[in-house]
Amino acid sequence: MQAVYELVRDNDEKLYLRRGTNACWPHFHRHIECLYLHEHPLEVTIDERSFVLEEGQFCIADSYEIHGYQNDDRCSVSTVLIIPERYLSDYKRCKDGKRLAVPYVTDRAQAERLYEYMLRIGAHMNSNELITQGCVDEFLGAVLDSIPLSSEKKKSGIPVRDILLYLEQNYRENVRLEQIASHFGYSKYHFSRMFHQYFRCSLSEYVNRLRVSEVIRVQKQNPDGKLFTVILEAGFSSIQTFYRCFRKFYGRAPLEYLSEIDAVPHPIDP
Repeated sequence: MQAVYELVRDNDEKLYLRRGTNACWPHFHRHIECLYLHEHPLEVTIDERSFVLEEGQFCIADSYEIHGYQNDDRCSVSTVLIIPERYLSDYKRCKDGKRLAVPYVTDRAQAERLYEYMLRIGAHMNSNELITQGCVDEFLGAVLDSIPLSSEKKKSGIPVRDILLYLEQNYRENVRLEQIASHFGYSKYHFSRMFHQYFRCSLSEYVNRLRVSEVIRVQKQNPDGKLFTVILEAGFSSIQTFYRCFRKFYGRAPLEYLSEIDAVPHPIDP
């Protein structure tokens, strides 16, 4: 599953809680993202594990785990909570580098309990830091009570955030495998294997996703702008390459996709 790193999300150190028809293409960030489903089944993919979440169930994407929600008919209503890294020190200490055995809670009583903790966090977002941290710790403690830890530890060794920041800052340029591998002190062959193993796509595929995302962002902000100019400024060498990448990632033409983009759901009202 190919995904894009959400640098904007990672740079936001505020807790985030929203209820709506949440849907997103595969992405990842260092923050934790949790979802409680209220209405209609939702197809979820987390860390290459795809499953259908039912009403009254819960799922969690841990730090840097690729996750996405397929909500094509816009019928599934859910609450999403994103917890920034600065709240996660005790949680990480308790996990001791291990992974959650599964990314979901299907027992509805346990899931509802977690949802109540989510709402409590939302109610104390503007409290002093000790109260807010306490609410987050209670919630994450309840998560660890509901989901066992696996004996498998997360892979390490690749400077994930540094690489992603580098790509975020340089994707408009002619990013070459040899150049970035040398920048981080690897041979191009070793770096290519590591990158694909961790991000499940090639370097060029990841860079082109960043470029496509930039074109979409700029066109949404300025629909009357010249698409040709935006495409070149995003780093594509030709219109043909952009259209080929866009169809590969979205399965449709750019103008068709841009015309179908819905408004962002309203913030949650607990």
